[in-house]
Amino acid sequence: MTIVIAKNQTASDLPLMSLPVPDNEIPASGQVNLTDFCSVNEIEGDAELQSYINAGNIIFNVDGVDLSQSESLSYLNSATIPADMSFISLTSTDNSSTYSDSTPLVIDWDVEQEKDSGFTHSNTTNPSRIQVDNDGTYQFGGLLTSEETGGAQRVQFAPKLLIDGVVQNIALATGYIRSSGASSDQWPAPFVFRPLKLNAGQYVEIQIEVDSSTAQPSFNPTLLGSSSYFWCLLMKGTKGDRGEPGSGSNIVVKKDGVTVGTLTDVIDIIGGVPVVDQGGNVTSIEIGNYADATGITQMPSAQINEVGITSGSIDDYNIGNFNVHFINPGNSDRPFSGMVAPAAGVNRIVTIINSGTNGKIKFENNDNSSVAANRLLLADNNNFDLPRGGSVQFIYKHSSSRWITYTYY
Repeated sequence: MTIVIAKNQTASDLPLMSLPVPDNEIPASGQVNLTDFCSVNEIEGDAELQSYINAGNIIFNVDGVDLSQSESLSYLNSATIPADMSFISLTSTDNSSTYSDSTPLVIDWDVEQEKDSGFTHSNTTNPSRIQVDNDGTYQFGGLLTSEETGGAQRVQFAPKLLIDGVVQNIALATGYIRSSGASSDQWPAPFVFRPLKLNAGQYVEIQIEVDSSTAQPSFNPTLLGSSSYFWCLLMKGTKGDRGEPGSGSNIVVKKDGVTVGTLTDVIDIIGGVPVVDQGGNVTSIEIGNYADATGITQMPSAQINEVGITSGSIDDYNIGNFNVHFINPGNSDRPFSGMVAPAAGVNRIVTIINSGTNGKIKFENNDNSSVAANRLLLADNNNFDLPRGGSVQFIYKHSSSRWITYTYY
């Protein structure tokens, strides 16, 4: 995969609205890997990038190499930025080489019919090889034509795929030549190999040989290279092209089915708010319902926890994503020494209600039965009891690493 990085040469942020990069900008004296967020087809010819390059504000770094201003501009507006799907097709002028079951032929392809970037091939140096320049999934195919003029009744021949000079064990049908009767002494053999994953720098070749099960010493078919071809396709790019943006914004915010606003940035959901993918590009976020007529705040049931703790003490109590906790201590009093602290920067208010019929919840000040960050810091540093039906609220104070009593009844 080709990596294209835009480097900001200035001390100011450069807005970039045409491509979906973070914060729609290239940061001051910083850089953005454009190919992390865009297909290479989107980058090519982009007007905003072109204006910045012309002004000397940015340069490109391509696959680890910094380009000059003129090179960056040429790169942007040329076909050297590869498409996410690349292709090469080769043929040969070799119409005289022979092969047999004991002397297979690795075919030289000395004519490039089509060649996208992403492949390395030479018509003169190792012309049998196609080298892939990037990691990816590739497929190979082609057509081999041979001729048998030695009077043999039948010759079957088979193509083989070589990777880095090693024959691959991939079964293919063989071609068939018959040089007597009404049959032609020439026969084409089309072939397609299954998709294969290759690493950058590996090379592939095609070898043709006589099927040993039909071979006789006199069978020496001749390759007809000008009637043969070999192709390779990069099947899997890093990211496909995006469609043209539609009207409006990327995110539509609705309340009770009525649009109340639009956003083009990320919505970051913090805390224990239920988020449900409804399908059809609709996601519901249950933040809370407000009865406008009465001013009554309603709490989603997903934020309420009911639990019975009828043995032992309550230490390092896990509040999870619940804001209200109905705790039933059973028929006995239960010491309560602490709750799991929220993550740094997350401010939590938790309500605890004694939903039992007899036992008390006995909150203990700075008690070491819970780990330090989970402990309670109570009013006047005194323990207190929560009777049945009673409630208390705690707020977490990060500067003290303790839960503080907020209010209680």
